[in-house]
Amino acid sequence: MEYLEIKDSKAFNFTITYSLLTKKKIKINILSGFEYKEDYVRLVCSITKGSSYEFDKKTSILLFNPGVLIGGRFIYTCKDEISNYIVPLLPALPFNGSQIFISFIGVTNNLHSVEMIKIAHFTLCKHFEIPGLELVVKKTGFSPEGQGQADLFCGSMSQIKNIDLSQPSELDKTRALLLSSRLNSNCIGEMSSVVTDLLGDLNLKIFSNVHNSKDSGPSPGYQCNLFMESKEGIFYAIKLGLDSAPREVVHETCLELLKSANRGGVLDEKLYPLLFSFLAISSTDISSVVISRITEETDVIIKLVRIFFNYEFVLSKLNDELLLKSSGCGYKNINRKIN
Repeated sequence: MEYLEIKDSKAFNFTITYSLLTKKKIKINILSGFEYKEDYVRLVCSITKGSSYEFDKKTSILLFNPGVLIGGRFIYTCKDEISNYIVPLLPALPFNGSQIFISFIGVTNNLHSVEMIKIAHFTLCKHFEIPGLELVVKKTGFSPEGQGQADLFCGSMSQIKNIDLSQPSELDKTRALLLSSRLNSNCIGEMSSVVTDLLGDLNLKIFSNVHNSKDSGPSPGYQCNLFMESKEGIFYAIKLGLDSAPREVVHETCLELLKSANRGGVLDEKLYPLLFSFLAISSTDISSVVISRITEETDVIIKLVRIFFNYEFVLSKLNDELLLKSSGCGYKNINRKIN
């Protein structure tokens, strides 16, 4: 089989996942960030049977040969943030031959948050009825040293169903998850006070986790995670406390959250890469979803799922939003039979 040439490596990790699902060998030019990209390929090779890759340093060309998803138990130490491994892997996990368990070691909290994957991305996964999906943060690991641990479980299924998210309800809950590691509780207290002042009239509940040396890695840090929920959807924002004061971090996070929610749609735009991935491989029945717009990041994913799955969709104007209708390729799990 000839290699399918992929010219854009912006959504590299998703590209590897699509190759794995379709069994299409790919040739891709990696212009930057090779260390992290290669590490995702190594993960995929370690949790599958028969996957392999080659990299030519002179041409920056990577060749990936996809293997078979078999399921089982694995431990993997990540060079990049753990979130950057889990999210693009989610579309492939239900198509293992049996249940899969992966214990990720590394950075749990930096620009992203493993806790927010469980809250936001899993909300989307529930609509597609992904079985046995669970994510447990055993140990918090802030950047740069990391040394955190997040355990991911996923069951096996035959086919992903279609969804109908064409009639979104109003956002009715606001939640804050405030995290700190190897710091005194003052920063959590200050963040909690500011969140209450800014969002207290929006059915707010605040949750906080103060981690010490026993349940966290060596790097100190704190993070503000905010999200707003409706019956069907979720919007969220994450900010890491670096050189900014806790008060400033909360202000920035609140502003980002409100901007995300005001754009409309059922789900946060940051979830669209995963949304379109699932839509492309879902059943051939019609799915309907209200979205806000097609972002630049989403457009990269759309081009890829067209290449790998022949995915097409129709958009129609719905006030200030867009109604998306599409049918998936009807992808079926053949790995159950192989295994």
